[in-house]
Amino acid sequence: MKAQIVLVRGGAGVVGCALLAAAMWFHSLKPKVEADVIDPIRTSGKVGKVITNRDFKLQIERVVVARSLKQGLSSSTQPPVATEGIFVVVSGRAMSQKKPISLNTAVLETRDGYKYRKAQRPGVYGALDGSDFAPLLWGKLTFYFEIPKHRLAGARVVVRQSSLFLSPDAATEVDLGISESRAEEMIRGAAQNYDLSGRRP
Repeated sequence: MKAQIVLVRGGAGVVGCALLAAAMWFHSLKPKVEADVIDPIRTSGKVGKVITNRDFKLQIERVVVARSLKQGLSSSTQPPVATEGIFVVVSGRAMSQKKPISLNTAVLETRDGYKYRKAQRPGVYGALDGSDFAPLLWGKLTFYFEIPKHRLAGARVVVRQSSLFLSPDAATEVDLGISESRAEEMIRGAAQNYDLSGRRP
């Protein structure tokens, strides 16, 4: 009788361990599944081209590298905002396909996997950054990113609409077309006190 009890308890222990292992495996898998579900559907293109996805059209028209920034509408006594790296100012235009949307979610991705969100520096704001874009009407937008100098070559920008829902929103990935030699040239000629309104000092 005691032997039977030991066998029953031993079997229950084995089953319990198996169930626990299965639960731990499923728990480790769940975040990856959720991440795959909400990852935006990307449409890729190059700088200068109009890129169309199901929700909006985007054209990046200009990419500028700067050592410091200033806001055109700010007081002349306000000092420029400087960085130990570089500012990458990306400007262009966008339009919605069907309904008003906001495009204030932008990330600069490097070729070696680093990601930089648009910079948020006090006193400096992107022109029309995050504005609503209406169907069939072009509107201007500007994003600026703060990155190390050696991360510029091969950079691309991913822009997506703002959403409060965990849904696979459409996103546009833009290859900025910056080779190693082009990156070196842009860094050498980086602007001081670059005005985000588009005017050089």
